[in-house]
Amino acid sequence: MQRAVATATRIVLGESKNGALTAAIKGLRAKVEDFRACLVRDLQSRSSRNLNIPKDDHKKLIGKEGAPLRQIEADTNCRTTIPSRDTATAAIKIVASREDVEKAMACIKSVSERVEGYRVYRMPSYLLSIHP
Repeated sequence: MQRAVATATRIVLGESKNGALTAAIKGLRAKVEDFRACLVRDLQSRSSRNLNIPKDDHKKLIGKEGAPLRQIEADTNCRTTIPSRDTATAAIKIVASREDVEKAMACIKSVSERVEGYRVYRMPSYLLSIHP
């Protein structure tokens, strides 16, 4: 949106029935070409990565009302997708520019490692009988 203001253009986004995103750019021809080139460059530089985090850590990452996850998304300019409890996969999908994906992965790993420090590990009952 900032780029549209800077180039004195308007952009109208639409979605077709098959899910394809369409962008209509309006303005002076030279400005439209500049904006289109920037838009294509930005879209091509998008990156997507999957990060495997144990499912037990997902609830700590999401936090109360999703605030920690929204904060990570705002700080790193990324979009994250956390699988539902019913799915077998534990992979969190991160979509952003390459640099922002790396930043988001580091933030998510740090949250997961903090959670790791507070895990309760249960000893098997046969060990409890020999431990004082």
